[in-house]
Amino acid sequence: MPNASAQPPQVGSPHRYAWAGLGAFALVALLASGVRGSFGVIVRPIEAETGWPATEVAMAGGVSILIYALVTPLAGFHADRWGPRIPLIASTLLLGVGSATVMAVAAPWQLYVAVGVLIAAGAGGAAMPPAASLVMRSFRSARGVPLGIAAVP
Repeated sequence: MPNASAQPPQVGSPHRYAWAGLGAFALVALLASGVRGSFGVIVRPIEAETGWPATEVAMAGGVSILIYALVTPLAGFHADRWGPRIPLIASTLLLGVGSATVMAVAAPWQLYVAVGVLIAAGAGGAAMPPAASLVMRSFRSARGVPLGIAAVP
């Protein structure tokens, strides 16, 4: 006798929307991880193009680590309070603005703001705490696979 609860979810069911939301979050998290992690690749070209000392350019990476560490728990708090959609949208906007700003920097402080604040805050909003909130709100059981997908970036 087949188990009625083992039926696959119907098209348009909330469970399918949960997977779509998880996919969107994973995409933004991968983007955030890539944008934030690629700074190490562009340090030398920035030094060569601008003539700034390596310490000034690398300071943006240090500021980025600090801001990321401060924003990540706040993003988790906001995801628990208002849902993961708001941190995800804010993260996407911050990553976009930060990435666009990096292309137009003319002074070291602008690099600190673009990489150290905007991109780091965007990456912090797409980190594991909001992902865990998304999984816990969207999946009632068998949360291991969704958490694994959310943790990949």
